[in-house]
Amino acid sequence: MKKLYVFFGLFATLMSFTFLEKDGISSLTIFPQPIVKKVRVQCDIDLRKVEVYNLLGNKVMERDGQGELDFTDLPSGYYLIKAYSDKGDIVKRVQKN
Repeated sequence: MKKLYVFFGLFATLMSFTFLEKDGISSLTIFPQPIVKKVRVQCDIDLRKVEVYNLLGNKVMERDGQGELDFTDLPSGYYLIKAYSDKGDIVKRVQKN
């Protein structure tokens, strides 16, 4: 039963940051959506790294800076993209078809 609470706690924590915008990272652009194969991540400020998580909280992808992410090998569903910069970080939810 304790594992179930940990899972839902992590899920609730990740989802609570889904639309959070901090310190000037409000112009994070992720396109196209929904994702078919590849997605482009762009921001008006330099990003240190970008991470992709599934809704179980497992990191499934990581890259330095902004650019293109290849979702080809990932199953359809919802993912969280977390972008880090010197001014803060932001998490956005995306869907892959």
